[in-house]
Amino acid sequence: MIKNCHIDTKSLRITKVFLVLALSLSALVANSYILYAQQKGAETETPDLASIYEPEPIQFGFDTPGWYVLGAILILVLGYVLIRSIINFKRNAYRREALKTMNGVENSQLDDKGKIKEILVILKLVAIKAYGRTKVGPLSGLEWLKFLEEKGKETHFTELENQVNQLVYADKALDQNDEARFISFSKKWIKSHA
Repeated sequence: MIKNCHIDTKSLRITKVFLVLALSLSALVANSYILYAQQKGAETETPDLASIYEPEPIQFGFDTPGWYVLGAILILVLGYVLIRSIINFKRNAYRREALKTMNGVENSQLDDKGKIKEILVILKLVAIKAYGRTKVGPLSGLEWLKFLEEKGKETHFTELENQVNQLVYADKALDQNDEARFISFSKKWIKSHA
């Protein structure tokens, strides 16, 4: 065992200085070697390395099971959309027929009172087809106009209540503006009733 080990501070300082000088010298030598290697490497070519093994490119194909599943799902979705479209088309055939009849009435030789009365009949027939005779049959007057307004979108039939009642019960024609509004509301109702 070492007893009485006493390190002189002067020798410690000398050791530190020596270590700093040694590290600086080794860094200088290392940098010089790197510069020499870079200059020498620039003058000579690097030797050919063996070529890297690359696997053959994977060919794209539809023969994996995932494509069959995706294709089946796509066919099912398209089939569903097609069937729903056909069902909706058939379900709304009465709307197209009513609009066609209404256009025929508009272009007919009937007077204005006769046209509006025919349009009221068309509206009643469409409502019976959509909602049933028991619900629609007994409706008349203000109740009928409120029903039309509730079931349609942006169809304000009750605004024309007095004019329609005058037409139906007093055989008094609507003015041109009210007639145009009533026909517009009727077409909107046929297209939008739910």
